[in-house]
Amino acid sequence: MTDITAPPELSAAEIAALFARPTPSDQRIRRTAIALCEGIEDPILGLGLWALRLHRARVRRAAAANEEWAAIEARRRGAGRGTIFLSKEHGLSFTEYETQRRIEEELVPTPRWVSLYHWAKARRPSQILRRRVATVERGRRGFSERDLADFPHYLTATLARALTELADLAHGWPGDGEFPAMEDWTAALRENAAALAAYTEGDADGSVAEWYAAASDPGRQDEADDLSRARREREDARREAARAALVWVAEHFEHLWD
Repeated sequence: MTDITAPPELSAAEIAALFARPTPSDQRIRRTAIALCEGIEDPILGLGLWALRLHRARVRRAAAANEEWAAIEARRRGAGRGTIFLSKEHGLSFTEYETQRRIEEELVPTPRWVSLYHWAKARRPSQILRRRVATVERGRRGFSERDLADFPHYLTATLARALTELADLAHGWPGDGEFPAMEDWTAALRENAAALAAYTEGDADGSVAEWYAAASDPGRQDEADDLSRARREREDARREAARAALVWVAEHFEHLWD
């Protein structure tokens, strides 16, 4: 006879499923809390955005009286296809952009409240709450809804850290011809971790700043094009290396244990 008072036995998969996703009540509470924060924030940030637009209109009115600024702006709007930002055909580079910004700042200096507005916008309570919710979700199921917005980035970053940790803590290695010694195994772990981390981090060597400096100089446009082309080639190489690392993980996943 079955004892109906005994707790049911759950498999490992069923236990994991209990923690795989927040309950509907949890989701409602979190979304309600975020909505309440946004309900308070939106009117305040809306006033700030309105003031920012008024300030920007004032800046443009003042700058329009400057001949140099007006000449650049005429080239931006002269093609009849809306405002152009960058165009070799119309002689618009980052130099013209920086020139206009410099003139605007000289005529109407940016007030301190603009920086405060952007600071407050980035640190508003709803964003802090979203980050806290993401932390809880990662603890419960290994990823958050925010991570799904750029899952390749999250996946490669997580795998890179995990493979590095496996290499640091390794107590054994596959006993086959591919990895004769533990050093060979840990070296492969670190190599693939580095490939995944490089994809996640992108260019961290100042290459963007170097390109921007060249793009801002009318005499260095060819150099800027070369730098941009080299940057795309590095991005393609990192992407292919990350894909190869993911294939390596798939081929050796049974050995990824400590």
